[in-house]
Amino acid sequence: MKFQIKQAGIIHYIDIEEIISCRAERAYCTVFLLNKEKITCSKPLSEISKVLSQPYFVRIHDSFLINLHFVKKQISSNCKLYVLMSNGEKLPVGRRKKSVFQQAMNKFL
Repeated sequence: MKFQIKQAGIIHYIDIEEIISCRAERAYCTVFLLNKEKITCSKPLSEISKVLSQPYFVRIHDSFLINLHFVKKQISSNCKLYVLMSNGEKLPVGRRKKSVFQQAMNKFL
């Protein structure tokens, strides 16, 4: 399945399986791809998360949407939870999103 992202007059067609994570940056969103490319678009993360939804994508924080295929580790530190992604990013899991993440991960496994 393909996902369409518009960026400064260019339309990118991306295989959903290549998306590692998405990060909200105010009214913009940056999509991180398997080939280490980053694409920033003018859609908020809430719009992107409607298209990229479970079972493979889960919103772990107000600012992050991740693809469960690329989760390498779950790290607990000082009562906080993080996920380490295959591209080396360490992303925080929001307090209100912990159970959603853990349920999604359990279903995924």
